[in-house]
Amino acid sequence: MSYRIQPFETLPLKHYFMFGQVFQDPKICQMFLEELFHWPIEKIEYVHREKDLTDSYFAHGVRLDIYIRNSDLVYNVEMQSERDDDLLKRIRYYQSSIDREELKQGVPYRNLPETYVIFICDYDPVGTGRACYERQMTWKDEPLTYDDGTHVILLNSFYTRENTSSAILELLDYIRTNDDAAEYSSELVNQAKEHVKAIRQDKGLGATYMLLESKMQEYMKRGEMIGLEKGEAIGRQKGEAIGLEKGE
Repeated sequence: MSYRIQPFETLPLKHYFMFGQVFQDPKICQMFLEELFHWPIEKIEYVHREKDLTDSYFAHGVRLDIYIRNSDLVYNVEMQSERDDDLLKRIRYYQSSIDREELKQGVPYRNLPETYVIFICDYDPVGTGRACYERQMTWKDEPLTYDDGTHVILLNSFYTRENTSSAILELLDYIRTNDDAAEYSSELVNQAKEHVKAIRQDKGLGATYMLLESKMQEYMKRGEMIGLEKGEAIGRQKGEAIGLEKGE
């Protein structure tokens, strides 16, 4: 299966490169978070695109799409354009990586900030049609919330149940359809759409994108070749074993 490079001029918001470029803008992030959580965000302290949280040579690599700090809250916003059956386990690993990043050696556990891991999925990650899924943990057999300061939000662009703000619903519609001609009422989506148009016309970013995608294509081809070689070697071994058995 060959890796197809999508033309930069038609790149949708759900593509990892476009999503990173648009959401690293503090205004877009602020509007998105305020619409999602319905609380004011005075100032976004920093926005890291593709923040690397790998803390050991032997550790599994973690590169977060968008890493945001606001006072004593940390937000990680991710775009998931394809179905991932390991999504919940990946969220668990991301959360632990964020905690290690935030809690330096010698600092008490109480200093860990509230964290929100948010995945915008271009499919229904749970399967019940909600536009917004929010994890809530409780103690077994008790009507009490288990509150460790971690939160998980999954957004579903293929929603059938509208349980979030109209602006977030419009953003999900735009992600699903990539329809630049559609009219939107929210400032969030109109700003995002303008960013997308401007980025598509940026020749410098276009060159960077093509370089990254060419490398990705090269890695995929290399992986396919390694897979074919291993498959052929296994096939030869099995064939030789069968031949020996029949010869006996």
